[in-house]
Amino acid sequence: MVLALLVGSLGHLWHRWRVDPGAAAGRQRPAGGHVAPAALASTFVTSIVGAATYALLSLTASASIAPNWRLGLVCGLGGYVGAWLQPWLPERAPRRLLGPLAIGLASLYLIQATR
Repeated sequence: MVLALLVGSLGHLWHRWRVDPGAAAGRQRPAGGHVAPAALASTFVTSIVGAATYALLSLTASASIAPNWRLGLVCGLGGYVGAWLQPWLPERAPRRLLGPLAIGLASLYLIQATR
């Protein structure tokens, strides 16, 4: 329950101040104000560290700890398609879609946490 509240609070703060969680690791602003390359690089490095962590943990774990690769690929593809469609979508369209999805997912997590 505490973890669900912590994740919800951080998600709210990141949404409120429009900070990408992947960019939170790369807070330095490069010369010229180009933030996107630094955010992408920090997200890439974070992904590599996560994959290395799974690889190291799999050496000592007795059960399977493999990530759900299918889900990861689908989410990555969704992010790619969303980034590709973004210039043609009005700003309200993603907000009206993602807001209810986020609330629904948070509700499911909350229901699972209280069972």
